[in-house]
Amino acid sequence: MKRVIAFILGLVICLPTFAANLSANAGSGGSFVIGTLADANNSVEMALAPEYTRLAVVRTRTANRLKAIANSKESDADAIKAAVYAATQVQQLADEARRDLDGLAQRKTVDIGFSTSLGVVRATIKRAESIYDTQLGSK
Repeated sequence: MKRVIAFILGLVICLPTFAANLSANAGSGGSFVIGTLADANNSVEMALAPEYTRLAVVRTRTANRLKAIANSKESDADAIKAAVYAATQVQQLADEARRDLDGLAQRKTVDIGFSTSLGVVRATIKRAESIYDTQLGSK
């Protein structure tokens, strides 16, 4: 089933009618879709998929907000420096969470140790989301 879905997604990606103009400001419409595929027969993948998605969302939101602040005519140098500092913190936390998620993905079963480690990863992602919300969120 995974291969069928991957094949269909590959076909959709290859179709030129769906390709974005790379010289345009692609994705500036204000919404984006992110998802993570997981094998329904693999409990580890099913447990990790939402966290990989949360991680992708916080990274994307941070990058988009940083770009918007940098391009804003109202932003001064201090605001840009503060935004870069906050974005760097978010990305460092996201890198840490990604490393931990990749380590958890090597596990074979969901047990108490897995759940505890996943809780730590969730807390790391929550810290990154909190930094985004308090320091980079729309003002």
